[in-house]
Amino acid sequence: MNATALPFALAAGLLLAAPAAAQPSATVPACETQAELEQLLGSDGAFTPDGCREIAVTRIEIDGAEPVCVIDLSPQTDPGILDRLTEAAVSMQWWVPCAALAVP
Repeated sequence: MNATALPFALAAGLLLAAPAAAQPSATVPACETQAELEQLLGSDGAFTPDGCREIAVTRIEIDGAEPVCVIDLSPQTDPGILDRLTEAAVSMQWWVPCAALAVP
C-alpha cells in the first residue's frame, strides 16, 4: 500500500471500528481566543463569551491498538446558519491518539 493510501485506509478502519452512536467521554470548553477562555475560566463558567462553546471528546477503544479520540468541534446545541456554513467548509471532527491529549 502506498504512503498516500495508508491514511485513508486507517481512517476507514477507524470509522468502521467506531460505535455508531458513541456518547462523548467528556465535553470541554473551547474558545476562539485566549482572552475569551480567560473570561470563561475567571467567571467559573457563569459567563460564556460569544466565541466559546462546549466541544465533545469521544474516546474509542480499538482491539489491539492505542485508543483514539474524536474531537467534535460542531455546536452541541442547535446550530445557526453560520455554524452550518462553517461545517460545510471546515472539518468538524478530528481524530487524534488519546494519549496526545494529556498535556503536562
